[in-house]
Amino acid sequence: MHDTLQKEIALYEKRTPKSAEAHKKAQKRIPLGVGSNYRAYDPYPISWRKGTAARSKTSTATNILTTTCVSAR
Repeated sequence: MHDTLQKEIALYEKRTPKSAEAHKKAQKRIPLGVGSNYRAYDPYPISWRKGTAARSKTSTATNILTTTCVSAR
């Protein structure tokens, strides 16, 4: 694995310990620990506490500005 990627994964794990905890609990009840397989990724997905419009808050209370592409039919 590339050194830069290893550093980013280490930073992600350091900043999101509650997401790791939530994912571990979810894996006991839900396959892959998520509601759909496209949400599953290594080392674990972010757990969201709250979201309003484009602003979201992770389980570690980190505020994130999100952008989403939605297809409406």
